[in-house]
Amino acid sequence: MNKEGTLYKKLIDATLSEISENGIEMLTAKKISERANTSTGIIYHHFGTKEELVLATYTELTSDLKNRIDKVRKKYPKDPVKRLKETMLVSFDKDLINNDNKSGWTQLWASSVCDEKINKLVESYYESLYSVIKSDLLEFCDETSAREYSLSLMSMIHGYWIEIMIAKNATVEEAIKASNKCIDNASKVQHLKSII
Repeated sequence: MNKEGTLYKKLIDATLSEISENGIEMLTAKKISERANTSTGIIYHHFGTKEELVLATYTELTSDLKNRIDKVRKKYPKDPVKRLKETMLVSFDKDLINNDNKSGWTQLWASSVCDEKINKLVESYYESLYSVIKSDLLEFCDETSAREYSLSLMSMIHGYWIEIMIAKNATVEEAIKASNKCIDNASKVQHLKSII
């Protein structure tokens, strides 16, 4: 199916909206088709199964976020600290967290536990994110420190998303402030090590 086509986008958007509003457990091809103003046969014709449509929807979701991160990172080709901070800004983008489909991300995480294809998609996305974070840190940190700070930043992304979206114990501003502090600490510590 042409990914640029209107029908493809309508089905993806309808699936994400349905998952976000009613949960993946309640998702049916009939509900998706009603929301997209099309027939269930179109879903099965183009995607084969509802599960393949869900996978395509989550693929679009992760691809969109990866593209957004890649775009902002290109603004600072020679500044790894700014690239890291921009990466974290996109990860906690208010538009992403406050939009109508925000629970789509938590549904994606939950689905990855028991769906092998979704698990591979999520794993691939986070491996890629970890890789870009670590490569930036390696520009001013040793290997061990880069790994430790990369894991810290990845943990912040996961933890703050849960605190913001589910527990509601944190704000986007707090998440960005904490991640920037971690990045600044990494930069300062490595600078001090180089002086000593």
